[in-house]
Amino acid sequence: MPARPAARTRRALGDLTNFGVALAAVTAFVLLAATLLRRGYASPDFDAMLTDDAGRRSGGWLSEIVLFGIRALPDDWAQQTALALLPAIAAGLLFGVLYHCVRDSDWGAPAALLLMVLLGGHALVLYAITSAGMQIPTLIALGALIPAIRRLESVGDVQADVSFGLVLPLLLLAGPQTAPLILPLAMASAIANPDGRRDHRAFIAMLLVAVMPTLIVIVGVVGFAMQAGIDPADLLVPYVRAFASVHLDGLVTGLADMTVLAPVAIIPIVYCFIPDRRRRCWSALAVVGLPVYLALGNAVFPWHLPAWVPAVAQLSTFAAWAAVARVRLPLRVATLALLAVAAAASWALPAIWTDTEWKAALLSAFH
Repeated sequence: MPARPAARTRRALGDLTNFGVALAAVTAFVLLAATLLRRGYASPDFDAMLTDDAGRRSGGWLSEIVLFGIRALPDDWAQQTALALLPAIAAGLLFGVLYHCVRDSDWGAPAALLLMVLLGGHALVLYAITSAGMQIPTLIALGALIPAIRRLESVGDVQADVSFGLVLPLLLLAGPQTAPLILPLAMASAIANPDGRRDHRAFIAMLLVAVMPTLIVIVGVVGFAMQAGIDPADLLVPYVRAFASVHLDGLVTGLADMTVLAPVAIIPIVYCFIPDRRRRCWSALAVVGLPVYLALGNAVFPWHLPAWVPAVAQLSTFAAWAAVARVRLPLRVATLALLAVAAAASWALPAIWTDTEWKAALLSAFH
């Protein structure tokens, strides 16, 4: 009997800690965004929003839906404030969820808090949150895939396939650069099911289960476009433009940035070689493979993503993996050490400071 009140007390304390971490993260990110606003910094996303079709022209429908609501605000100040604070609030809440999941994955409270600090203190993470909100849907979509893939390879039942299918629409909404992943991943989820491998009818059924949410979202996007007065034929333009030409430029730089600014990619690779009954290699390899896909595609096709996006995507997929994978103590220690190196490098290397106005506004707040 005494164990139950003790368990309830621990659970209540854990919930309070989770709330505290989320509140602290939201407060920190909002204060940083507000400081940049007070210093006169205007996000490049704000200038893009003024074109009135930024999300539609890029194919980023999740961004377009958010911008559609922000444009309804009465003046430029309200629009710019909302554009700055919404990503900060969303990121803070995600950090709270991440802390809760990491604690459930056998990380101690001090180590989990240090993990949050190192991720949140990375210069490019802060830049993405406070200045590049239109890239956040891509980071969220790739990060959300990791827990879904891990559940699929751990459980492999119909419910896992349904859950996986619910994540795939994020790839469509994030933009043309991630949309090509939908069909291969849906087919892989159908193959992952034992019945799907044995019976072609089960394979087709599982494939439909995986792609149906995306098809529903496509119908919704077309309806949204028609209601907004957009020609449905124009919906294909961003996808055609994203793959209209082929070149090879910046691949080495992109991979080098990932190596220096997100060296934690080595952790999932090492994890795959450590014998453990809980080991799930496909999700671990996806942690590295998805950002590499982004870097490779950005180098080959005219996606025009900022050069730092694959590196931050690497941090996003790794954080999502750390939230669901139970790794041994040496790997957790190595993770914190590598994140500390990455955070220090992100502030020390001048090559990442492509937005001099952001840097000047941030540094002026400390003078």
